[in-house]
Amino acid sequence: MFESWDHPNRPCCGICGGLIVPGASRFPGNFPGWTEDEQFKRVSVDDFREKLIKEQFHWQSGYRAVVKLGRQPPFISGASYRYSDADIDETGSLPVPKEMESVVLNRNKTWPEDEFIRIEKPHIDSYDTSEANVGWVFHEVCWIMLEQVDDDYQVMNNNLDLFMIAVHDEMTEKREEHTKLIIRAGRNTMWLQRRFKEATVNPFHIPMLGNVTNAALNREVREPKLLMPDIRSAAGFRISGGAFYKLQVETQQMIANHIDDEKDFRAFLLATRWRFPSVYWRKRIPECFYEIHKGIGDQRVDWQWLGLEVSRIVEKQYAEIHNRARIYAHIKRLFVILSQGVR
Repeated sequence: MFESWDHPNRPCCGICGGLIVPGASRFPGNFPGWTEDEQFKRVSVDDFREKLIKEQFHWQSGYRAVVKLGRQPPFISGASYRYSDADIDETGSLPVPKEMESVVLNRNKTWPEDEFIRIEKPHIDSYDTSEANVGWVFHEVCWIMLEQVDDDYQVMNNNLDLFMIAVHDEMTEKREEHTKLIIRAGRNTMWLQRRFKEATVNPFHIPMLGNVTNAALNREVREPKLLMPDIRSAAGFRISGGAFYKLQVETQQMIANHIDDEKDFRAFLLATRWRFPSVYWRKRIPECFYEIHKGIGDQRVDWQWLGLEVSRIVEKQYAEIHNRARIYAHIKRLFVILSQGVR
């Protein structure tokens, strides 16, 4: 199945629920500088993440964990790559690097013992882990998404013990929800196939978002020319703004927000000639489109043009975007549970 809330002895991501899958088929043997006689290789976090995002590695095989060794304070581990089924034992324990900035890759089941520890997934029905070496494992790509939520990530980093409890509570909730979804779907094969596709595509490999961001940054920003009522165009036609023209911009935005269909939304703005400020478009463009919000920052762009281009992308219903939105919703739920514990 595409999610693993009901597989307690199989390593799965504490954010999206997908399995940490063996990725030997997507593991380049000619990694720069990795010779045949080397059993493992250390790489930088940036290089590792770039290969996962660009799909040179299988995105569901890269992982890291939040680890708790007995009664010691929890910490964030380094990252690694699950090469084959031999990486885990019968209990589902998985090896992780001890140091957060460490990335160690392996292709023959031999790990540098002084740099790695083996952890077990906490039992979902009991959080008594005081004497065990446990940890919640996460896809490295899902962890990258979690890092994008800046303020919440800092709160989490300062409260890892509460974060582990939040993951436990969320995993319990997700397992119940997942069971209900499967029962509700019944024999709806089309739904299951669509759901499987959405859950397995790389949520960070969405090139069109980076493309439209670059286009907006390179596009000349011109001040819009507002056509006032009762004036004539260059061709001599009389132009009337109509009743819509006289509405306050806040009212215009409320009306536009009631149009769910993206194509109708664009047609409506074209017909009314309404122009909305950047603050409107920043809110309308999904928060999880990090390429746009973080790529542009405070730079001046034509937000109306950008917002309408994003509308075209959203309309196409890409599976990658659906999966990113799903994972982002899980992350926000996790942080809500965490915030309740921090208070």
